[in-house]
Amino acid sequence: MWQILYWKLRDLYRAQKVVLQVLNRKNYVLFALLIASTFLSPKIVAAKSAVLNARSAILVDLSGAVLFEQNADAPIPPASITKVLTLYLALEAIEGGRARPTDLVTVSRKAAGAPPTRMGLKAGERVSLGELLKGAGVGSGNDAAMALAEYLGGSEKRFVALMNLKAKQLGMWGSHFVNSSGLPASAQITTARDVAKLSIAYLRRFPEALDIHCRQKYTYKKVTHRNPNRLLGSCPGVDGLKTGFVNASRYNISATAARGGKRLIAVVLGASTPGVRTAETTRLLEYGYTGAFPKATAMAKNTRPKSKTKSAAATKAVKRAKAKKPGVTSKKKVASTKKAKGKTVAKQANSKVKTKASSKAAKQTKKVASTAKAKGKTTATQVNSKVKQERSPEAAKQTKVASKNDKPVDAKEQEKTKGKSSVRKKIEKPSPEKKTADPTQT
Repeated sequence: MWQILYWKLRDLYRAQKVVLQVLNRKNYVLFALLIASTFLSPKIVAAKSAVLNARSAILVDLSGAVLFEQNADAPIPPASITKVLTLYLALEAIEGGRARPTDLVTVSRKAAGAPPTRMGLKAGERVSLGELLKGAGVGSGNDAAMALAEYLGGSEKRFVALMNLKAKQLGMWGSHFVNSSGLPASAQITTARDVAKLSIAYLRRFPEALDIHCRQKYTYKKVTHRNPNRLLGSCPGVDGLKTGFVNASRYNISATAARGGKRLIAVVLGASTPGVRTAETTRLLEYGYTGAFPKATAMAKNTRPKSKTKSAAATKAVKRAKAKKPGVTSKKKVASTKKAKGKTVAKQANSKVKTKASSKAAKQTKKVASTAKAKGKTTATQVNSKVKQERSPEAAKQTKVASKNDKPVDAKEQEKTKGKSSVRKKIEKPSPEKKTADPTQT
């Protein structure tokens, strides 16, 4: 709020001579209109009706005039937009003769071990200052930014002190920096207005820096790094500047475009996705050149590749067709589900019947087999007996008689033989005389 009042008071101070002239002429009506025009800019008031899908945003031209702003003074982590200030100090050192693009920089272990994204530097490697500028500006390499800071400041800590000093010189009163790369840090914050000030000063003083930022690719040691700025090649006139992402802020961008000799700078901070960031920044730039905000849906379509737009259109057409006949589709779905259920139930019943039938058939086959075996045995015995009878009926009769009289014949024969032997003994021996029985022996 205080910064907004500062900007308004500054505008009034610049218009002091005009105010004095108005007062001398006693044209109070014109003076009132002048005050109203300074506090109620028609461009900003017209733009307030449109709201961007981001936490904060601002649109300015290269002179510093604000064309649109939305929560532009809210503090938010800058992420890799911090590298714009790092490159500012590097180009300032080259301009002042303290460094040259051909200077060889020895990469430290700390710089080589920086978290992603990385340029791909290794500890002890010697890389030219110009290569580090490209690695930080195009590929957003944290290792490249850290190597630049250590080379130009002696250490990253000293270089960060120079960054904060330069930020205050540029009027970035709502910003504070902790590192040279924009990696997550709790005390590292900025605002959309401060990023716009930095971008204006950067492009005014070093317009040749756009030769780095306009590149969509950068190759180092056979590894190609793509510029995360999707506006390059998709939005007319865009030739920079820098993107950034950390979890605390989400997706940030400071974009610049030139059309018809007019350069604009659009800063969008806190977009939810890279696609939203691209679409909302495009809308903001289109408003700056045409005076009207395009619809968000239309811009989202234009920022996608052609193949994706076709698929999206096809899917939307299918959804609309389904929405027109919701009852039919629901009935079809219900019918299909019922049919599927019926089929599954029928299959289960058939399988059960088959299993039961198979078990019954198995039992029956077992019974038939057992009965067949029994019948086979009986028939076999009958056949064998018939054959034997036909061959020798007398022998069969003898065998039957023998089988019946085996045991009793033996006993009778033994008794007969015993009887014959006793008779023979009686005949051979003379019979003794009969004695009368004594009455005393009874």
